[in-house]
Amino acid sequence: MAYVKGGPSATLDGEINNALNDHALNADTSNVVIQFGFNDSYTWLSQQVAARGLPDMLLSLPQRYDEQRVLWTNAMNAAIDRIKQAAPNAKITIADYPTISKTETAEQCLVHVEMLPGDIGIPAFWIRDAEVNIHNWAKDLVNARAKDNVVFADIRDSTEGTGECAPDDRRMIAGVIDT
Repeated sequence: MAYVKGGPSATLDGEINNALNDHALNADTSNVVIQFGFNDSYTWLSQQVAARGLPDMLLSLPQRYDEQRVLWTNAMNAAIDRIKQAAPNAKITIADYPTISKTETAEQCLVHVEMLPGDIGIPAFWIRDAEVNIHNWAKDLVNARAKDNVVFADIRDSTEGTGECAPDDRRMIAGVIDT
């Protein structure tokens, strides 16, 4: 987690601390790959629903995503600054997430069993939105930090059509039950 409170090793700061304490992040480090924010995205939205109520949350979703973008970007910039302090010559690769949901319908397909025809897709717009938002925020961040040797690894676009709702022979992300 980057901007939602979590245990010390379950946070981006905690992972950087672990790398520093283990001397794995130092002046000899040549590349650091960071992929974070997905668990923050739906956890933070859940907290907003609890605080504001679902109707308000749905009506103000674009505003909530703007708030979330600021939190994500601030956390990522702080992480990049800490990494660069310890490893000034390191390339930092920001990786987004693979396609999880069905892009066209924002569905998750959590159950894949032979006895059920097709896949059971459930609406999960927050999953698709998190995938798309983090993808876009990462690209914007990399553009802003390119001078610091920060680059983007586009995993989402390269995994289009392989998420939870893809056919067995193409699915890279399993459902909760996947036989």
